[in-house]
Amino acid sequence: MAADVLVDEQLYLVDFKTTLWRDLKLVVGGQFVNRARDRRPDRFTTFNLFPNNSNVRVSLRYEF
Repeated sequence: MAADVLVDEQLYLVDFKTTLWRDLKLVVGGQFVNRARDRRPDRFTTFNLFPNNSNVRVSLRYEF
């Protein structure tokens, strides 16, 4: 987690990995952004520079 306490913004990073079978792994992750409420165009803050920077990732990995 990262936070900008002056403007009340937070960034959460989540990663989850589990073994499905032997060396085959399922990986789920995401980045979730709670941006500041004041979104005036003339006020740039740490996490509101981009329109929507939240995402979710899902992948299968084979590790040997």
